[in-house]
Amino acid sequence: MKLDAPNASFLQHIAADGPHSLWMERLTAAMPGMLYVFDVKQGRNLFINEAVRPVLGYTPEQIASWESDLVAALVHPDDAAMRLSETARFGALSDGQVMESEFRMRHFDGSYRWIQAREVVFGRDENGRASQILGVAMDVSAHKKAETALAENEERWRIALDAARLGSFDWDVETRLGWWNAWHFRLMGMEPQDDPQQLEAIVALLHPDDRARMVEAVRRTVEAHEQFELEGRIMVGDPENVRWIAAAGGVTAQDKEGRATRISGVIWDISARKAIEEELHGARDELEARVQRRTRELAATVEQLQREVEQRQRAEAARSHLLTRLVSAQEEERHRISRELHDQMGQTLTAMLMSIDALALDAAPQLSPDLIERTKRVRDLAAGLMDQMHTLAWELRPAALDNLGLLVALRQSLGEWSARSGIATDFVTRGLGESRLAPHLETVLYRVAQEALSNIARHADAKTVSIVLEGGDHQVVLIVEDDGRGFNPAEIGENRLGLLGMRERMEAIGGSLEIESQGGEGTAIFARAALERKVRDELAR
Repeated sequence: MKLDAPNASFLQHIAADGPHSLWMERLTAAMPGMLYVFDVKQGRNLFINEAVRPVLGYTPEQIASWESDLVAALVHPDDAAMRLSETARFGALSDGQVMESEFRMRHFDGSYRWIQAREVVFGRDENGRASQILGVAMDVSAHKKAETALAENEERWRIALDAARLGSFDWDVETRLGWWNAWHFRLMGMEPQDDPQQLEAIVALLHPDDRARMVEAVRRTVEAHEQFELEGRIMVGDPENVRWIAAAGGVTAQDKEGRATRISGVIWDISARKAIEEELHGARDELEARVQRRTRELAATVEQLQREVEQRQRAEAARSHLLTRLVSAQEEERHRISRELHDQMGQTLTAMLMSIDALALDAAPQLSPDLIERTKRVRDLAAGLMDQMHTLAWELRPAALDNLGLLVALRQSLGEWSARSGIATDFVTRGLGESRLAPHLETVLYRVAQEALSNIARHADAKTVSIVLEGGDHQVVLIVEDDGRGFNPAEIGENRLGLLGMRERMEAIGGSLEIESQGGEGTAIFARAALERKVRDELAR
């Protein structure tokens, strides 16, 4: 059958040629691809079905009405010459022989779609040359796009493998054939080939000492579908030329029964790493030997240091014990002297005052005014001596410290010190309530405050002094702060016996003393010591 007129209906000819016209008409309309008749001489389609709409965006009438060369109008310029040469080859085709081709055609929206065509000779002229072509064409743009993406991915993968010097392999479990990339061949000491390699070929290259272990790893991968990572040696050329490789891979395909059919993975050269590891092993052995020697030396040194530390600790304990005894002895001696001054000297001075008063009373009529004045001055001197004796006895060991505790003793001492020095004072207590501290702790804190006040009176030129006594966090803190001239604590020498004595007293009871001062900004002294459990329990209640 041949269409003679350009606008003739292909379906009308089908109807005229057979009893199955309705079936053919519906088949043509239902075909997913384009069915067309192309006139070779006119370069146009004589018929095309409705599938042209979703494929190229044109109507069949638009395609049939074109008088221009369809190849020039719609085929991509880069594919036009190929399309024309294919059309020219139809003359050599026998009837029924199919020609397949792929080319791009312009869509109605201006974009190009990949078309896959299967064509046969539909009509011939009087000379037997193909004049009309019957074809079926499908839009394969998505397939071509996927092919292009796959090719690009494969090229990127190849570049990445080459850059990383990784060999890749893909083994067919059933045929025992494997495909390698170029780096795989190079790692094996072979020239790259296109032909697949037998599994036995790679096994033969494995070093005898590693062969069974590496083959077993691959066997487990096939049977249990496990991923494998292994290292081993291969013989490159001869058994003496050994190269270390690492391989990793796993099953990448299986049949319907779940049996592995394909194993893929990568290999890489680790010879340099193994050489470094060998050097490191040697260096480690040498280092271990040196460490052992050094350890023995250090053990002996540590033992000696431990002995020295123990000796130092014993000496420090003895020093602390001596300091404690010394402080206790000092306080006992102060207490004794204070008591003797109060009892004996106080009685003597009292008797002297009473005697002077009696003498002045009895002899007043016989004494001249000059003698009366001199007697009065003697009595004033005795009274002053009495006051000084009381002050000295109180400073040596205030009775309030023993009878009433640290809080009362500090408050009284600070008041009397302020009266003598003319410096304003402030006394604050927090967290202690009415609780008494341990006697030795009260004594040490009192002496620290006493020495600090003495230093302030002599050196600080202060206007105000503040004392804070605070209990909490299992410790008691005494703070003595002034607004005097200050000093640099780092410049304190050993001749500052007062500060040295304060620190030694605190260390003797396991406490600490800190000094914060700066020129022109006053001084703050912090004395800290641990509270006894009994006091902590009282404060907790």
